[in-house]
Amino acid sequence: MSCKLTDEQKAERKATRERNKLEAIKRFDDLPDSAGVCVHTVAAVTGYSVPSVWRLSREGRLPKPRRISSNTTRWIVGEVRATRNRPEFDGESSIQRAHNALAAQRTSAA
Repeated sequence: MSCKLTDEQKAERKATRERNKLEAIKRFDDLPDSAGVCVHTVAAVTGYSVPSVWRLSREGRLPKPRRISSNTTRWIVGEVRATRNRPEFDGESSIQRAHNALAAQRTSAA
């Protein structure tokens, strides 16, 4: 038996993902440089998709993740910040992303 989501459930899941992204962006700026974050947080603060974060890490354009255990990988916050602050970084800044996401939420609520 397949589980099909209604349009309302799909919309709620999308809204939850957006809220989680905003929270990740807010928390990232408060973390110490030595903290480790997951791929979803790196994607949120850099403006890239999750697959792009992995690809750019392989290419050396983003920092390499650290393997914490057999199923866990983390990026070091200080390294992600340093990458984000490079002039050639072409991702959208976390402040721009948060502003754009909040503006989109206000527009859809109106």
